[in-house]
Amino acid sequence: MVALGKWFGIVSAIKAEDLKKQFGELVAVDSVSFTVEAGEVFGFLELREKRDTLIEQLSGGMKRRLILARALINMPRLLILDEPTIGLDPQARHLIWDKLKSLQSQGITIVLTTHYLKEAARLCDRLVIMDYGKIIVEGTPDELIKEYAETRSATLEEVFLKLTGKKLRE
Repeated sequence: MVALGKWFGIVSAIKAEDLKKQFGELVAVDSVSFTVEAGEVFGFLELREKRDTLIEQLSGGMKRRLILARALINMPRLLILDEPTIGLDPQARHLIWDKLKSLQSQGITIVLTTHYLKEAARLCDRLVIMDYGKIIVEGTPDELIKEYAETRSATLEEVFLKLTGKKLRE
């Protein structure tokens, strides 16, 4: 299992390749399989050309992909992601979505927190809507829309607002 937060554990003054090696030493069984897996992960997330770049010189989207690459180096069966696409441009967000769907198709379980309900609808087989730390409903995106939406063209965001209210919170 690997959990992925927003920017935790990123040291800006090292190269992406060095971060990969540092984290790999913590999780790799042997250096040969680690080198292959890490290289595949960097390729999978389209980061190979940036491996010799200082992390502080990477864009926010590249840093996000680097953190995900770090989490995938040992190919965990369970991946916990906290808002994996927050602050990303549409191209980077869609790349991450496509890669997460690919990981799901490989049998990796992904637990995801997000405020982007379009993202939840696209990535989640099942989801829960929480309010004040309590689960208020759970089901597939389609089930929740069908049960709680007022129109057939409703979105998860409309369901969320119907269930939790539209008033701003602290």
